[in-house]
Amino acid sequence: MGEMILIKLRAIAVTLATCVMLTAMASAQTSQPSTLALEIDTPSGPFAPHTTYWIDPTREAPLDEVLSPAGQARFEPLPSGQIDFGYSYARYWTQTRIRNSSAQPWEGVLHYRQRFMTELQTWMIINGEATLIYEDSWQRPYQDRPLKYRYLATPIAIPANAEVTLVSQWRSHGTSNLPMSLETAASFQAKVWQGRLQGSVTFAVAVSVLLFTFGSVAAMRWQVHLSYAAYFTSAVLYVLHMEGFTFVLLWPNAPEWNSYASLALGYGMTLPACIFSQYFLNTGQHHPIIDRGFKAIAALTLTIITTSWLLPTLWIKQFGFIYVSLFLMYCLVAGWLAVQRKHPGARYYLFAWSTLLIAGFASILIHSVAAVADVAITFDFISYSIIVEAMMFFFAINAQVHELRREKVRASRAEVTALKKSIEADRERAYATALAESWRNKLASASHDIKQPLFSLRLALETLSGDLPKQTASDIKSSFSYLED
Repeated sequence: MGEMILIKLRAIAVTLATCVMLTAMASAQTSQPSTLALEIDTPSGPFAPHTTYWIDPTREAPLDEVLSPAGQARFEPLPSGQIDFGYSYARYWTQTRIRNSSAQPWEGVLHYRQRFMTELQTWMIINGEATLIYEDSWQRPYQDRPLKYRYLATPIAIPANAEVTLVSQWRSHGTSNLPMSLETAASFQAKVWQGRLQGSVTFAVAVSVLLFTFGSVAAMRWQVHLSYAAYFTSAVLYVLHMEGFTFVLLWPNAPEWNSYASLALGYGMTLPACIFSQYFLNTGQHHPIIDRGFKAIAALTLTIITTSWLLPTLWIKQFGFIYVSLFLMYCLVAGWLAVQRKHPGARYYLFAWSTLLIAGFASILIHSVAAVADVAITFDFISYSIIVEAMMFFFAINAQVHELRREKVRASRAEVTALKKSIEADRERAYATALAESWRNKLASASHDIKQPLFSLRLALETLSGDLPKQTASDIKSSFSYLED
């Protein structure tokens, strides 16, 4: 099985490398962006094919400088089909030309499909005049958003028979990915309901699993169930945060915390994961070295979370992908050892971490090589992988419970068999005792019956002893004594 895992990992690596090569080839053939043509009641699609960009490392260039001829000369076509520039503290500028050729204004929603940005501004340029149409920052609470939606979005109206340019600038302490699009009222509402449905399904699954888990804890009082409940709660909380629901529901008035929560929740998942792995695999008894490793990882994770405010957030987030991937590899080693000793449920445990590791490798590739794929899709992939992985742990615990129940049934059956044998032995012992007692009584009765005639004969002999020779009388008495004994 170890060779099969290595083969699969090699295949994944080759596939990812191929994707990088194909992306690079596609990037080399990228042509100059065209003007985005709008149609009434039709979404625009992604901005990337119609967008140019400039990265300002100083983060100080004003809008007037950017719109000047010298500033416009700095803009270049996107190196690929995504508005994504990896991790950097720089400020990113993009501009997209849009044409509304109809005789009616195009009205809809400018959709960014990002839950949060450290700083974001968008202007609409018409005939050289700039109008700020959207602004957001890491200090803006949820209720101040123009649209109460889990992602950044704002209403927009493009005049009839007009050609405009949307200029956006942003910076981030995380991903630079900003997949912008124009949505009609209908398509935007469809995305809203799709998000609500997705969140509701995730929440319903989480509540169902947690209720069953806490019920198991109450019924069995197992530490492994409690640690799994803690891990699953942290996993669901992280997924909901990555989908933008936590800012809406849990801390809408704490945007500063919202900018830090992904770091704390992402690293924080490893704490209950370590504890769950220790209890589930029983590493303290079977693999003491692995157990000490889990304790060290938990301590290191807690240290990173509590001291991360001293270091640049961007560095901590970049390191997080590598850190979590190394942790997943360590869990795979622990799971493989458990499979070798035929631990019940260990295969589910191994499959769960493998799923998340593949998602982690894909995320590292996409975040390290800008615009290999849509980062938003990657977040969805990671979110689904976390849910699948957590459900696999649920199956693993159930497998362990079933195996322990089978062992308990086998032990109970062996105990019943032993009890039956003990009862049978007691019956045989009682029968033998009763039989021996019966024979003892019979022998006592026979002995009494025999002693009576012997006693009469001895009296008769005493009477006749004078008429018998002395030797003969002595021999007869010895014979009587022998019979009596």
